[in-house]
Amino acid sequence: MTLYDLLELPQTATLQEIKTAYKRLAKRYHPDINKQGADTFVKINNAYAVLSDTTQKAEYDAMLRFSEFEDRVKRLDFSIKWHEQFMEELQFHHNWDFDFIRNREYTQPTPTNNKYSSFLDKDVSLAFYQLYSKGKLDFDLEDTLLRRHSIKQAFLKGKKLNDVLKEQYNYLGWLEAKRYFNIDVEIELTPKEVREGGVVNLPLKIKVISNNYPGQMWYELNKNYSFRLLWDIKNGEVAEFFGKGNRALGWRGDLIVRMRIVDKIKKRLRIFSSHFEQDKTKLWFLVPQDKQDNPNKWVFDYKTHEFIV
Repeated sequence: MTLYDLLELPQTATLQEIKTAYKRLAKRYHPDINKQGADTFVKINNAYAVLSDTTQKAEYDAMLRFSEFEDRVKRLDFSIKWHEQFMEELQFHHNWDFDFIRNREYTQPTPTNNKYSSFLDKDVSLAFYQLYSKGKLDFDLEDTLLRRHSIKQAFLKGKKLNDVLKEQYNYLGWLEAKRYFNIDVEIELTPKEVREGGVVNLPLKIKVISNNYPGQMWYELNKNYSFRLLWDIKNGEVAEFFGKGNRALGWRGDLIVRMRIVDKIKKRLRIFSSHFEQDKTKLWFLVPQDKQDNPNKWVFDYKTHEFIV
């Protein structure tokens, strides 16, 4: 059961429909009218408090879109445990903070709720990337993470390691922050280039934030990534290179490359930014001049994610 279920509404309900449903149910379960409806009345009020606020509703809807969250909801007696916690947290937090949503059985403090902290934790960030890209963790990384006391204690209680990581280290915040460090590009390729398996260069200027440069907010770093094309590349295929994007205090974003096969190249490289497309001055990266030597002496094979000579 979700907050929408409590108000007897579909998840596509409009704000006006939410308001109408709340008034109808509040009247039905008001303690002055229904002596047995006090608990339901409180739950309905709390549901309305979230769904009637556009910001909190958007955050809640985002939570529901994650299958891991939905699966966890099904395992709980939602109407009792989740809403007990919901009401308890609401008493202390006027603006509902979804970072605090977790199973009540886990009582230890969450290691971090700051959405940027998981980026700066190398093992956690790598774990989230593996979950994001392939849905599972490498064995060695699992072993490393299970040495952490808080993770081990929760794991020993029967929880899945993936769920423990997402609850303790703010996976949703990681997903949100991740987009700001990524570089999203599209390259044009000809069928001949694909057939012959040539090497494509991606000249980029990435922005770097570093404690080693206290007098600067960021500095620019020239990079020219190269990778060999394979004969089976399809139009619209996407390759994501972990750690090849913008950098901030130890964290590296990803380079996301979309392949576009065209008869004639009009513009080899296009750079996109869903966050800053309205204000080009805020772009974290620029394309350097066309004629630039490639400082990268190795070639990156994006199919195997390895560098080759």
